Amino acid sequence: MLPKDKMDKNFFQRRFNWSPNMAWKKILFSAVSALVIGTVIGLTMIRLFASSEIAPTEVTQVPTVDKDDLQIEEKDNPTDQTEQITIPQLQGFVVQLGIFSDEVNAEMMIQELEITDITPIVWQQDGEYFVFGGFSSSEEKAKEVASKLEAQGVESYVKKWEAAEKQVAFNEADTEWVQNFIQLLQTSIEQGNISQEEWKKMGETEVNSEHLTLLINSIQSEVAAINTSEQANLFLLSIWHQLGQIE
Repeated sequence: MLPKDKMDKNFFQRRFNWSPNMAWKKILFSAVSALVIGTVIGLTMIRLFASSEIAPTEVTQVPTVDKDDLQIEEKDNPTDQTEQITIPQLQGFVVQLGIFSDEVNAEMMIQELEITDITPIVWQQDGEYFVFGGFSSSEEKAKEVASKLEAQGVESYVKKWEAAEKQVAFNEADTEWVQNFIQLLQTSIEQGNISQEEWKKMGETEVNSEHLTLLINSIQSEVAAINTSEQANLFLLSIWHQLGQIE
């Protein structure tokens, strides 16, 4: 017969089907299960936190521009607008030295001429190149210039010269300058003389148009070289021609 303590132990093992090895297995299984579950939960939480920190991609919508709004912006920017200005009919009397169908030949004639005090200009019109050695609002004064040229051995003749009135579109920011320029040119031609101070001021004004910038550069360079009335009148003819070339 077994002692009482062993009998109780055997009874307990048989009653609950328990053994020391089975206890360790259950403990080990519980620990591994807890570790696996904890790892899975941890990874899941990390993914949740990581995804919450990433800002969703925003879709930027391109605003549509209404045609009326665009027109308002254009009106607010006068440098992009143009205005029609009338270039009035101008006329006078030129001293013509020659006419060519080729600009090169016209320039060659000027280089070959031995003329003192003046430099003839080339005027392009209707596919032809005219060489002018003088200009005046008065036919008599134009003939006086022709006589001086003939005394230097240069053949010439006087004829009336005019340009028809036309409309030209200029930048709105430059319209005041253009109007003042046309008025000064017209007055100078009619009076037959120029005010160098007024023309110098015209050449000191800043403009936006490229064509007008070239015109201003010509004014600056040519006005400074004027010493005689013949030079002054040829200056007016040159500036008149450049104005007529602007379309």
